[in-house]
Amino acid sequence: MTKQYTMETKLDWSAETYYYEGEVRVTYEPVAAPTTPTVSCDCSAEPDTIIFTDKDVPVTAMLTASLSGKGTKTVKNWTVYGRADDGSQYTTSTVGYGLDKIEQKFSFTIPRAKLNGVDSYTETWVMRARVNFTDGTTAEQSIECTTTVTKPGAATPDPGGTPTPPPAPPVTADVEFIPNTIITGDQSTLDNNSDGYTSMSWTFSNNLQEVIPDDSQYRYPNLKFDKPGFYQAKIMVTNGSETRWDTASLQVLDPKPVAVVTGPAKVIQGRDFSNIFHLYNSYTPLSERGVTVDFTKNQTRYKKVEDSEYTNGWPSKGPTTLGQYSVEGKVFDSQGRESDWGTHIFEVVPDQPPIVSIMTPEQTYRFNESMIYIDAASVDGDVLASMKIEERYDHDNDGNYEEEPWTTIYEGPFKDTYPVTYTTVGKRQYRASVAEDYGLTAISEIAATNVLNYSPFVNFDVSGLTQQPDQGDDSAPEDLAYSGESIMRSWKLIQPYTTNANKSIGWKTNNGALQTKNAKMADFFIKYPNMGLGANSRSKYEVAADLTKLPVWGLPKNAVAVPYIYAGHRLYSCEGAEMVERSAKNGTELSRFSLSAVSGLTYLGADKNENFYYGAGSYGATNYEVKNINNHGELIGSYTIPISGEMSYIMYFEVSDDGQNLYMAYRARTGASQEYWNVHAVKYSVQDKSVKWDVKTQDIRYSPTFLQNYKGVIDSDGDLYLTWATQTTYDGYEVYAMAVNGDTGVMGYGSRGASNSDISYMTATTEYTRGRTDKWKTLYFNVSGYVQYYSGGSNMNTTMYGYQWNRTTGALSKIFYDNINEPTQYGLEYWETCKTWCDTMSWEDTYGVGTPIIYPDGTVYATTRYQGAEYYFDQYLQQIKPKASGNLIANTKAFLMPSGNIAYPTNGAFADYTNAIYKPYASIVVNGRGPIDPYNNTKGSINYYNEVTDTSYTWTSSFLKDPTLNTSILPDGSFYGFSAPGTASGIQYVFPFVPASGSGDYPKVIDANTVEVVDATWAGLWYDPATKLKNDRLSFNVAVNDAANDKPIGAAIHIQDGKNMYAAEWSKDKLTLFKVAAGTKTALQSVDYPRSPFVTYPFELEASNGTLRVYINHAKLIEISDTTYRQGSLGILSLGQQQAKFSDVKVKNYGDYYVEETHQSVLVGEEIKYETIFDDIEKDPELAEEWSYLHDPNYFANSLGESAFDGKTFEVKLPSLDKPGLYHIALKAKDSPGMDEYEAWSEPVTKELYVHRRPIARPDVQFTGIVYPEGETLDYATFDTSYDPDIPDYLADRKFRTRWADETAWTAGKRELYTRPGVELIIQEQVQDGFGVWSYWVETRVYKEALPAANQHRPQMIIAYPGGTLASPTLLGGEPVLRWTYSDADRDPQEKFYLKVSYVDNGAAIMEGTFPGNDTSFILDEGIKQGRKVKVQGRVYSKGYWSDDSNIVYFILNTPPVTHLLSFNGAKASEPIYTNNNRPLLKVSVTDVDNQPVSRVDYEVFYNAGSELAVDTNSAVSATSYTTPALREGLHNWRARASDSFAWGGYSENGYFFVDTVPPNDTNEQLEIKPTSVKVTFNPFSDAAPSSGHASRAFYMQKVNEDGSTTNIDLNNNGTAEYSISLSNATTSYTVGGLLAGVKYRLMVVDWDVAGNMGQYEYIYFSTNRPPTADFDWSPKPVYEGDTVVFTTAASDPDNNDLAITYKLTSPTGVTRTFAYSFKTPYPLTGPSLRMTETGEWTMLLSVSDGMETVQTEKKVKVLALGLTGYVKHTEQWDEKRKEFNKKQSGKEDSPRGYNVFWAGEKFLLSALTTNTGTATKADRVEVAMKSYSASLTSSNSSRSGWQGELWEKTFNDFKKGPLIFEFTAYYNNGIVKRDTVTVQIEGNVYDIVGVHRVK
Repeated sequence: MTKQYTMETKLDWSAETYYYEGEVRVTYEPVAAPTTPTVSCDCSAEPDTIIFTDKDVPVTAMLTASLSGKGTKTVKNWTVYGRADDGSQYTTSTVGYGLDKIEQKFSFTIPRAKLNGVDSYTETWVMRARVNFTDGTTAEQSIECTTTVTKPGAATPDPGGTPTPPPAPPVTADVEFIPNTIITGDQSTLDNNSDGYTSMSWTFSNNLQEVIPDDSQYRYPNLKFDKPGFYQAKIMVTNGSETRWDTASLQVLDPKPVAVVTGPAKVIQGRDFSNIFHLYNSYTPLSERGVTVDFTKNQTRYKKVEDSEYTNGWPSKGPTTLGQYSVEGKVFDSQGRESDWGTHIFEVVPDQPPIVSIMTPEQTYRFNESMIYIDAASVDGDVLASMKIEERYDHDNDGNYEEEPWTTIYEGPFKDTYPVTYTTVGKRQYRASVAEDYGLTAISEIAATNVLNYSPFVNFDVSGLTQQPDQGDDSAPEDLAYSGESIMRSWKLIQPYTTNANKSIGWKTNNGALQTKNAKMADFFIKYPNMGLGANSRSKYEVAADLTKLPVWGLPKNAVAVPYIYAGHRLYSCEGAEMVERSAKNGTELSRFSLSAVSGLTYLGADKNENFYYGAGSYGATNYEVKNINNHGELIGSYTIPISGEMSYIMYFEVSDDGQNLYMAYRARTGASQEYWNVHAVKYSVQDKSVKWDVKTQDIRYSPTFLQNYKGVIDSDGDLYLTWATQTTYDGYEVYAMAVNGDTGVMGYGSRGASNSDISYMTATTEYTRGRTDKWKTLYFNVSGYVQYYSGGSNMNTTMYGYQWNRTTGALSKIFYDNINEPTQYGLEYWETCKTWCDTMSWEDTYGVGTPIIYPDGTVYATTRYQGAEYYFDQYLQQIKPKASGNLIANTKAFLMPSGNIAYPTNGAFADYTNAIYKPYASIVVNGRGPIDPYNNTKGSINYYNEVTDTSYTWTSSFLKDPTLNTSILPDGSFYGFSAPGTASGIQYVFPFVPASGSGDYPKVIDANTVEVVDATWAGLWYDPATKLKNDRLSFNVAVNDAANDKPIGAAIHIQDGKNMYAAEWSKDKLTLFKVAAGTKTALQSVDYPRSPFVTYPFELEASNGTLRVYINHAKLIEISDTTYRQGSLGILSLGQQQAKFSDVKVKNYGDYYVEETHQSVLVGEEIKYETIFDDIEKDPELAEEWSYLHDPNYFANSLGESAFDGKTFEVKLPSLDKPGLYHIALKAKDSPGMDEYEAWSEPVTKELYVHRRPIARPDVQFTGIVYPEGETLDYATFDTSYDPDIPDYLADRKFRTRWADETAWTAGKRELYTRPGVELIIQEQVQDGFGVWSYWVETRVYKEALPAANQHRPQMIIAYPGGTLASPTLLGGEPVLRWTYSDADRDPQEKFYLKVSYVDNGAAIMEGTFPGNDTSFILDEGIKQGRKVKVQGRVYSKGYWSDDSNIVYFILNTPPVTHLLSFNGAKASEPIYTNNNRPLLKVSVTDVDNQPVSRVDYEVFYNAGSELAVDTNSAVSATSYTTPALREGLHNWRARASDSFAWGGYSENGYFFVDTVPPNDTNEQLEIKPTSVKVTFNPFSDAAPSSGHASRAFYMQKVNEDGSTTNIDLNNNGTAEYSISLSNATTSYTVGGLLAGVKYRLMVVDWDVAGNMGQYEYIYFSTNRPPTADFDWSPKPVYEGDTVVFTTAASDPDNNDLAITYKLTSPTGVTRTFAYSFKTPYPLTGPSLRMTETGEWTMLLSVSDGMETVQTEKKVKVLALGLTGYVKHTEQWDEKRKEFNKKQSGKEDSPRGYNVFWAGEKFLLSALTTNTGTATKADRVEVAMKSYSASLTSSNSSRSGWQGELWEKTFNDFKKGPLIFEFTAYYNNGIVKRDTVTVQIEGNVYDIVGVHRVK
């Protein structure tokens, strides 16, 4: 951690402390002098005054200048300037090298001409001294002094008599050194030009005294100075009365250059220096003599101050050791002079941490931006690189921050402020840490902030959410009650869960209650051909007109249907060991029961009471056992029937309709060998359990015999008819017919040979006597046969047979032939089948022969099977009509319907062998329902057909027929077909055909209390479609007064229609709530709840806000939510339950309302709406509220006492209030800022609320007895007792509406007449109280069966004035008085009248109202609009009834002209019309619908800013255009109106326009020019206020040709030359490229304002830039190491721009140096000069910039190496001796002594080669050293590349054997020294060769 310690000092020293390596250190530094150097000047002029002597006046001016506050700066020299005030006599010189104070003398002259024409003249001398520092900076000061010249006599003469003596000549002191600056060894003259004195004296500086020991001389010429310094000589001259002084200064300069080391004064240890050390501020005093500093020879060194040893060079970065260091440098001038060492002290200091402090506001509030201030600095000037701010938050507000963690809220670059916005209250602490770029950090002290909480603000408004009863057509009263009579008169009865209407005949009223009648179920168990009218094929019922097929359905596999339909469209099927009850319409299972009671028995048949019979008898048994079970599987009867003979099987079994007798036929075998067979017919009494008769045929031989197609029928009188066919091996094919008297058992039968045949049922006429005692019937049946011949071929035939049967005797005979026992027959059809179908037909195709029909008149009808013919016969089977093509009865059964039309069913199947499927089908064909078509449908048949596809198939389709299975026509007109069981896939199919309406024409009246019905839907659902409620409860009492008590009753709610509702059904033991959707019931909830007969139960069904509830006995049994239906009707229902009584039917309407906000009022107990505003500036949540209530219970009438809430305070607002009265409610609230201690309460706010009760409507409408021809009047007012319980004597409004019971729509208002006797008139009323709250609708009803005779006539109204028609209305100047005539035939007075005044064009009412009294006029004052046709109509009232509408009259009011603005008609102030014309032409259009001429136009113009009326023409102008006077700048609006001489029309709309005549300001374009582009920047739009705004901005630019003309150029790079282009208004810069360099252009940017003013502008002319050129050269060439290379710059710019020159020189080793210059034209050749000592290829890059473009040139400078090669040679003689010696030794010249082997004592011949550069660089000398011997070689040529010399001393003889080294050194004139060594070998001595003779 860094900490700063403060210290005080009373000296001019500064002290600093810092922490360093574990200790605190203090450093002291002398306080630096002021950092701003100041020059102080003084001057004097000699003379300062002088008398003019008619000649030029010489003046000497002395300038003295001194320097202060230079700090560490070093003075280089001074530059002084002097001149006259007018700029003449300008003189400058450079003096004072290194001095802080100088004196300089200037010589001036005042020309005599200055005194021409004046008595005196004063000249001002201006002098200036500028000090130049070595770092390139300067400081200067100017000063002035004067000289005044006066002409003689200009002074006023002395008035005395004594003459004035002539003035003494002036004394002048004038001395100077000439020259005043010299170099040591030079001479200077101390000159003296003083004058007018009588004595003088010199004062010399000490150093000058050494040069001039004699101070008595007048002047001192040619003084020689050998010491540098500043010399001064001062002279004083006087003439006794006047004394003058003058000083001469001489600076003697040391010619040595001055080394000035410049660099940083301080550096942090180990850091880079802030700037480099250099000697470039060094200078030479001889610079004005052309001497320069040669920086290439600089010498540098440095050391720590206290150290003694230096280090060469300068440090490149701060040393690591703290302390002061001396950096020293030495320079040389161009003449080789060497400077002293220049010294610069810098200090290495430790890196100190920064100082940081943090400040935060003591208190602040959330969501306001607060600022954290960070004051940090680096003691040693480092960059503050990063900062971290930390916060810790006292979360629990306990004041203990130490438990809280520090959290960083900012970490990043340093900044001195950091904004924070608080979202929570509480106290926080902060600290900041700052890091320098070199890593040291510091942490601040801790600052604290307390974030406070603002108090919240609350306000509220209070209203009631008043439940207003809906007044629409779907609205209803709160309470409704219905009598049974009213329900039957006004409700709708439908078949439940369908849209089919039901007949109301199943219901009746009973003392105000509504109940169902007794119901007798129609018999669906209908046999054939006795369908209730006898065995005659006549049906009691018609096929339903709306018969429709339902989907075919199939029984489970192998199940067999009981082929009868029971009431309610049910059937039974035997399915294994169970019998199943199903819906015949869709197969839905209804119940099932076990057949265990009849297990093992064979099914025989069923009866109409839904009992089922099973039998069992074994072969040879004497009895046949029959058992009877009911539809619950319970055994209810067992019967033993004796059998005659050996029974084979039962052919026929049937139960009589009354269930008392069983009919049975069976085949028996007889004879000893069972060789015979017979057929028995038996009638068995169930009651007596005895056989009534048992008859049989004669025994017929068995060979064997197959019985087939047997059919039986019981006639209405109990007679039995049987038919069957047989096939025997002996007798072939036969058909049999048997008839048995049901009472006596007499029987007759007959047979007839036939082909393989099908035989129909037998039909019979009614009994007749033929005039005898015997009773007779005629029997008919048809036979269809198929014959296949052995010889091939086959035929088909159909024959009709008839028997005459004697019921008394049983005999069968031919018709009308008693004694012939064969039947009468008639062949109906015959054909050879192979001619038609050939082998495709077989005997199975005969199945389905039609049964004859007997008409009521005895006519017998038959039809063929295949040939499409029909026959009519009399009872004797004589044809009574010709054979006709007609309808085929394609199956066994045929029905003659009550309409006389015939219907017949079919069934069968079509097999598809290929696809292995078959299609069972069934249909019923009904004659007379379709158009006659060309296919023999003479009756116009319709075939109701359906089929189904099965996935299996059987042998042939015909085999699948069983014609007996189809039902007869059922009571409701329905019909069912069945497929044959057990075939194909094993599925028996059911084909339902039912009425679309459901029940046909049922129910039917039996008597007043009984109806016949066909199903359970006969009673149905009563509901009121006109009343649709949303939240309601239906309640009634219900009792089932039927002991069976077996059908559901209940109610429905939210009925949409017959198929969509909620329905509650209550059966005998279960209550179920259903949702019915699209006719399908879905149980929502079900409970077991038994219902007892003859007990009355309260029943309630409720729907409220999506919840459904059912109550019985006031106990809630069902509750469930469902929102499928949210509104609808309600009703009561009975699903077939007879004797169900519904009484006291009521409806409670909960929610048919809309919510209306009633300000400051609410109903008792209803919801209060509080619109609360909790406003917390910091968005704190609301923590708590306090609500206070004060109650005034006596504010309203009928007080209910004091509220339970009076005077109490609650934490929550009360949703409702319990008592009426005036309440004062107060609220205050507290916020939750997050800490308890900071919570705050708002100020309380109080509001009033009126709590009142709903008004009550009590309508009572009665007949008046006044009867008009149209109806009887009703009295609404007399008996009405509606009231408001709070303000009893006031109701604000009433509403009535009415509807007839058979209507669903309400008619608003009162219906004055009851006009429909026998129909209820339903009347509802609402009343409104003073708070605007409506009562509930309350309903009353009026009803009369018949109206009394008319006793009153209607009055009449005829409007007399105005009397205009539609085509020609009355034209009026003002609203009229309407007048009419009243008349009444009964002379009854007018009681009130009604008028309606409306516009014709749209029917809008102007006035409509009813007014009391007998007035026959009415003043209109309704503000009727002029020019529109008005329609007037009315009626009058008298004696309870209104007249018819009166005649209609029309009028129209005169219309003043209408004025519209045509010009300057801006629609609003923000969208005016702009103009730059301050006298706009205003235009209007005037229209007059009455076509009257315009007489005057009034123009009004307003200045918008102050609504000042600027123009008002009043009535002075009649034209529709007008030019205004000059208007002010800015926004105006105007309007106009016109007069048609009758009235002024209204003012036109306002038109807005803006006058702006001042052009926008210039855009002040600024250019950035480049060689081929220009960028223009310009100001945003500017315009003097008021301004119309910025409309557009355009850019203009063209090329300017030499002749001044212009040429368009491409301004937007689209390839097209433009004169100008548009710019977006927001554009403030634009660049045009593609310009030509050095070409002249012009441009401008211009704005237009919206008013059309073009802005101020001026073209700017400019030329594009041409790039500079860059080149350079150098010398010498070539360059050798050590050469000082001078680079010369050849840079130029065609535009004469200032150039920035930069040289970048890179040495072969990568060291780079940069040189920079600034050139002005004319451009110099200056370039860098430096000594290149490194050999190799240097790179010089020259960059030249004119400020816009930079060009570069790079060249390679190769620095060659200088060389030296030394040679040591023998003299010629010694070399010869060496060779001789070698030859002697080896025979070779160079061995064994090589050339480098010398004898001691030899002379050494020395030679050297140095580099021949070809330049000025040459070797100056070459020296050779060998041991302590040396020699200088002599150049042998002018290039000084060859050198010669020798070396010998007598001591050489003493050299010992061994190597001898010669060192050659070459000194080049560029300072390079090269060395080379040559080693020779000393072997032997010269004495060895020559003896005592020495040879050198």
